[in-house]
Amino acid sequence: WGQIAILTSLAEYRPADAKEAEGICDRVVPRLQHANGSVVLSAIKVRFWSEWMRERGREGALVWVWSVLMIYMRIIRDENFIRGILKKMAPPLGRLYLIPSFCVRGKPKSHSSNNSLTLLAAAPEVQYVALRNINLILQRRADVLQNEMRVFFCKYNDPPYVKLEKLEIMIKLCNERNVDQLLSELKEYASEVDVDFVRKSVRAIGRCAIKIDEASERCVNVLLDLINTGVNYVVQEAIVVIKDIFRKYPRRYEGVIPSLCENLDALDEPEAKGSLIWIIGEYAERIDNADELIETFLENFKEENAQVQLQLVTATVKLFLKKPNATQEIVQRVLQIATNECDNPDIRDRAYVYWRLLSTDPQAAKVGLGCGYHAIVLSDKPPIANENAGITGALLDDLINNIGSLASVYHKPPETFVGNRKFGADTIQRKMV
Repeated sequence: WGQIAILTSLAEYRPADAKEAEGICDRVVPRLQHANGSVVLSAIKVRFWSEWMRERGREGALVWVWSVLMIYMRIIRDENFIRGILKKMAPPLGRLYLIPSFCVRGKPKSHSSNNSLTLLAAAPEVQYVALRNINLILQRRADVLQNEMRVFFCKYNDPPYVKLEKLEIMIKLCNERNVDQLLSELKEYASEVDVDFVRKSVRAIGRCAIKIDEASERCVNVLLDLINTGVNYVVQEAIVVIKDIFRKYPRRYEGVIPSLCENLDALDEPEAKGSLIWIIGEYAERIDNADELIETFLENFKEENAQVQLQLVTATVKLFLKKPNATQEIVQRVLQIATNECDNPDIRDRAYVYWRLLSTDPQAAKVGLGCGYHAIVLSDKPPIANENAGITGALLDDLINNIGSLASVYHKPPETFVGNRKFGADTIQRKMV
């Protein structure tokens, strides 16, 4: 506890320059080898105030920075020194919750020369706390554990919440060098019996494709292999994921559309139906029987989920704009049903907007309204949000300052669950004082 107190005091200290920061790092690094996990976390979780120069030489606001080892690297300019620190940080991070061994999906094998690590057979709750803290650290410095992807492979007996947290960490560690290794593992997860975990694994493949441009084609091929398995929920999740990939890389993987359309009868979930309908509408000019596919969904239009109905209305209008001669009757029928027979105001309003737009000037819907207006229905889509971005900015700084506390497990700042009229929190704070 004495060491923890000293390390915590260092959190409040502000080094004068890079040389002093390097000296402090040299003194703190040995604490990473301590047997007590609290000491190790205290060595990692150190904060200090640092002044940063803004553009044009003006002095910026003071900002929180983290860790004598991680944060001081913002001051230190010696790249070799920084690489040395990162190399020393990986084993202690693992040792807090990991033990030496070589293990693939829970099956022990012979030790390797690089002394790989596998999760300690501790209580799953302890593993979860460890993984949540590691998740935060990786959001600031993913290169700390860049060579330890196998450490976080899921074991067959891991509880769901541990598996899902490992998935998040593996995606953060994923890069062009290890993506094939991860894709192979995720493909294996997709054959497990836990449906929710399988869905998250399939979605993780899509996140890898969005994160790593060079690996997107490999990810799509894995998704096609999963679609060919014919497993209902796998097929549906894969279609949802491929829709996102189309958004990220428009016009790049159109060749897979026929394979997706072949599985139309397997779709029974609103999100999967909506995704395939969006693909049909977006690429209608490249699908010979696009009108027939849309007709298949229109047979039960009034019974469909609102999400599916909205996609059908939009996709039908897109189809009409791209193939007006063959689809005029279809678009009239859809808009008639949507405006007169649907109770959902969102669906009615969208149908009215399209109907009036098409009645006034069909060309405007296709190419834009007048000078300077973007296209309305066939406009370019905004960039898809990157799910891998995680926590950023001041919130991440705040959470890293609180590594080892509940805040680092909840991924919420302390003030959101302590104090501020939270039940019992004021009493707890008075006792601490």
